[in-house]
Amino acid sequence: QEIIVSSTVAAAAVGSWLSGLLQSSQHFGRKSAILSGGVLFTIGALVMGLANGLPSMTSGRVIVGVAVGMVAHAVPIYIAEAAPPHLRGMLVVMNSSMIVFGQVIASLVC
Repeated sequence: QEIIVSSTVAAAAVGSWLSGLLQSSQHFGRKSAILSGGVLFTIGALVMGLANGLPSMTSGRVIVGVAVGMVAHAVPIYIAEAAPPHLRGMLVVMNSSMIVFGQVIASLVC
């Protein structure tokens, strides 16, 4: 169980680094990073849903971890750029707050 959880966290660190590299290129912006993260979330969920053992479950968690890192890096920046100035701070804080709220609920359920 520890391998499954820690692989996601490690992959999120890699995903965040990868997202930063991709967003700094001229051909791959924040919106593309967010969409790519969504595709990786879907692939990771399918792999985990079809998993029949520890290796396949861990693989799915790694894919989801990369997606988490990518969107965790890109979404707050995208919100700050796209939001009207009078709503910018509130929307960025709401994004972070909802992530933490989801983690709390998940820890209570599991």
